[in-house]
Amino acid sequence: GLLAGKAHALSARLDGFKGRTLRPIGAWTQRHLYHTAWRAGAASSASFPPLLLLGLGSGAVPAPLLSLAHMSTRAPKSTLPVYGGIILASVCTQRCIHPLTALATALVVAQALGGASRPLPMWLLTRSTQYLQPGPTIRQHAHAGLWGFARTARVEAQLSLNCIDLRLQSGKSAGTGASLSVRGSEAEVALSGMVEYVPRLMHVHPAHEAVLRPESPSGSHLVTGGTSGLGLLTARWLAECGAAQLALASRSGMLVPSAKEEWERISRSEAVAALQACDAAEVAHSRKLCAAFLRGPHPAHGVWHAAGVLSDNLLSNQSARGLAVVYAPKSNGGSLLSSACAGVRLQSFVLFSSVVSLLGGAGQANYSAANACLDALAGLQRANGRSAVGVQWGAWVGVGMAARGAARERIAAMERASGMQLIKPVDGLAALMEALRPGGPVVLGVFPASWEKLSWGGSATVPALLSTVCPRRRVVVGVKHGLAANGEGTLSTRPAIKAVTAEAVLALAQRTAGSTLDADAPLMEAGLDSLGAV
Repeated sequence: GLLAGKAHALSARLDGFKGRTLRPIGAWTQRHLYHTAWRAGAASSASFPPLLLLGLGSGAVPAPLLSLAHMSTRAPKSTLPVYGGIILASVCTQRCIHPLTALATALVVAQALGGASRPLPMWLLTRSTQYLQPGPTIRQHAHAGLWGFARTARVEAQLSLNCIDLRLQSGKSAGTGASLSVRGSEAEVALSGMVEYVPRLMHVHPAHEAVLRPESPSGSHLVTGGTSGLGLLTARWLAECGAAQLALASRSGMLVPSAKEEWERISRSEAVAALQACDAAEVAHSRKLCAAFLRGPHPAHGVWHAAGVLSDNLLSNQSARGLAVVYAPKSNGGSLLSSACAGVRLQSFVLFSSVVSLLGGAGQANYSAANACLDALAGLQRANGRSAVGVQWGAWVGVGMAARGAARERIAAMERASGMQLIKPVDGLAALMEALRPGGPVVLGVFPASWEKLSWGGSATVPALLSTVCPRRRVVVGVKHGLAANGEGTLSTRPAIKAVTAEAVLALAQRTAGSTLDADAPLMEAGLDSLGAV
């Protein structure tokens, strides 16, 4: 069974909810669980030329902004002012800026920055998107995608994209077209009143014993993305734990061919399971699905949002459509489920996020952004008194891509090279139970990382966010200050990058993908997907 294996002898009887089965926490779980803590500190002073502040309400990128994106710190004489960077503000009280509008604008500017020889730094201003505890609640969780987007842009394209989250008082606006000086050198800052908070990744120390099945009585559970991958694995686990009823929803409502064995095991349990066709991103579909779930014969106890799609592409090739495709099931789907179940006190509202929302991922700016929205949604729900939790999963053994026999050798090679290992089901389920523990972190990161092996875009530096867990190396804390007080000098935002030949890149890609590649063909066609990109 899922909770029994040669390497993990568990004494769990998963035949109901009448009692709790405990086991000592394993060394794996003790090492590989994380949460983001916000530390208060005095803002450090930094001197910059004025920063151009522009709002994102129009949906179009002003032409001067694209010109500035290609400028060095020193503007041409007698044409434009000397600017030290660009600020894109999604903060607005007069009207609601659609999250995808803000994100698509940031994408266009980031692409322009990526093509510049000496690109300006950029700051992304959001309002109340980060979960500070104690502190004001999250108001605009869907704008948290800008933070996930920036993390990928920093890793993949070595851009200086910095994030500032503001707690503005009612009726106040950030304004547009004004110049602004930013204090501090952190790449990510949340400002609440006069206090500056910075994020740091911290180890989670589990209790001495892990609960291997929920304490809740038998009830009904809804699993989106439940017909394949991690969603189906979760459904099987719930069935073996004694769930009375399961609704497994996906866009097609059909099992993938590889899911036959999992479905048979669910069918042999006492749970009544049904497949449901539902596009989680469609309002009418989600409302109908949740209405049927809530009026079922058993009390509604859990919603597990595991739906999602990939549309990987390098930052330079990303598009507004690619953002929308990935946002739809992840961010929009999570929001719709939350709204549809708002009147019910669920015992579990679990959002399956991804480690890329925290660490970024090459080719996954859209996926990183969408999952960052789920992390913020978990914070919003927790602040509103609901038992919500987000889980930033790494990749699992035997689930999705890792389950395909032809990929096993390739994945093992990627594990050795990247420092990011795969999650074994027994360890993942123990981590999931830790996430469900009352009073636990609002977002739990679950990923077995070998920090000494991880690199950040070929640089020897690490983000300040990870300074608490990474071995001692030079830490990147944001914009590098190479400016005099009068704004003269150059602003270097990229590490030195050694020139490599196309042949060397092709050879590396062939070793990773395990196949012969055409130099002009898209890497996705050769099986070099998101995990391979890492």
